[in-house]
Amino acid sequence: MEEQILRYLALFAKYPQSEYLSKCGLSAFIQSYLERYPVTRGLLNWRGKSLRKVLGFQPAKQELRYIVKTNLSGVTLAAWLALRKNGCPVLLPDLAAYGWLTETSVLKELHEAVPFDKLFTYQKRLEKRGELTAYFFRDYLDYVRECRQLGYDMSRKEILFPNKLAEKHIQNQRRIKHKRDRQLDQKILERYPQLVEKYKYAAHNFCIVVPKNSGDLIAEGHYLRHCVGNYIDRYANGFTDIVFLRKAADPAASYYTLEIYDGDILQCRGIKNCSPTEEIYAFLDEFKQHRLTKKRKKRAV
Repeated sequence: MEEQILRYLALFAKYPQSEYLSKCGLSAFIQSYLERYPVTRGLLNWRGKSLRKVLGFQPAKQELRYIVKTNLSGVTLAAWLALRKNGCPVLLPDLAAYGWLTETSVLKELHEAVPFDKLFTYQKRLEKRGELTAYFFRDYLDYVRECRQLGYDMSRKEILFPNKLAEKHIQNQRRIKHKRDRQLDQKILERYPQLVEKYKYAAHNFCIVVPKNSGDLIAEGHYLRHCVGNYIDRYANGFTDIVFLRKAADPAASYYTLEIYDGDILQCRGIKNCSPTEEIYAFLDEFKQHRLTKKRKKRAV
């Protein structure tokens, strides 16, 4: 406590402006500044001779009354100062009421796409319509990122400021997933001929089938009740190989699923992740011998 008092006296001696900042209700900010909170650094011009020059803007009387009336922390006041210095025209009571003071990191990125005044107007519009989500800023930032990813024209008001934000957010997610699935399917299709040549095999009433698209993996996981559907990305990008072991009499019906990597069968799972039978193990031994074991070249005599 004594050390803090000494630091305060040193600050007051060096910067007399500290006195009228405290009288304006900013004593909590000064205390946080003395305690060296990072968010408080660089927000004040200590050489300024007026409140406007020290803060970098002129607070409205309504804001000063609000500061005196409420017990805002130094960190909260720092968030307000940072927003106002960055050109935010929204007054402090509204910033506090609409959650701006706890979302400064999100707002910094949002400001690159949307001016603060238009963002506030949009927020109030959604509130009036009963469509304001609990995590509005983060949901809206995700929405803006998704629109950019989908190549939407962000200059159109109906795109930038949509009604029913939550619904549009979900629609964007579905479109991105569909777009991503198409891209993965294209990669799988490009791998397919090579994988067929590499793994095609049949013996003892069993055969190996290579999946042609992501839908094949999803269906396999659905019928066998295991998680092969989670391997679509890795399979499409060549990080692992997935093939289906089927009965030769019914090659369209799911039976067992194999994961193969670098010539080794890492997994062989049947329905509900059951292990292979002795009959399946016998087939796998032959499959490995004929398709996975690298044949050594005979030396010339």
